[in-house]
Amino acid sequence: MNRSDQLELVYIAENVFKKASDKYREVVSELSEEEKKSGLVETVHDTLQNLNRKIKAHQQRKIDMNQLINEFVFERGVLVGELEIAQEENHRVKRLAKRILISVEEFLEKTYVEKSSFKLKRLKEPGAFKSKKIAYLMWLIGGFGTFGFHRFYLEKYGTGVGWFLSGGLFFAGSLYDLVTLGKQVEENNNIVEEKYHETRRLQEVKKLTN
Repeated sequence: MNRSDQLELVYIAENVFKKASDKYREVVSELSEEEKKSGLVETVHDTLQNLNRKIKAHQQRKIDMNQLINEFVFERGVLVGELEIAQEENHRVKRLAKRILISVEEFLEKTYVEKSSFKLKRLKEPGAFKSKKIAYLMWLIGGFGTFGFHRFYLEKYGTGVGWFLSGGLFFAGSLYDLVTLGKQVEENNNIVEEKYHETRRLQEVKKLTN
């Protein structure tokens, strides 16, 4: 995502959260003094204040896009947690919090598509974790890595074909994999776990906002 696209996306977010701030002030003005002290009211206030401040910081080049995304992720977690325990809160405050949460999710969904660490493979369950033992076994029975069986196992199909056709990059790639295969398996499993938990969080948010 280039700077121009980032600014356009952030500009949209700026307008959304400015309107949300206006709506917050309208809702709070109609609350009793006791209701104004609730945890959800304070959370919504702090979330809007922080996001509007961070959006402005990004526009002024004080923080980059990844830092802004991290702030949205943090505030999403705070909102989800507060909504889970909000039982007797004012219904208008809860509705506003859910709308803000949806806006945060929409922003994250758009930016995650562009963020390289989220250009992930199809959704997997934790049961799809790869085994180091099997990976090394594939390396061994695959001509000491020259056939690329271990790379096919890790779903690195492009390099797997390359290894198969070139004899493991003329055995140099096979030796490299012998040294780094354990780390490659760990990286794969980290991606699987990250994607799994991210999907679970999205499901929880949808339940809260339905």
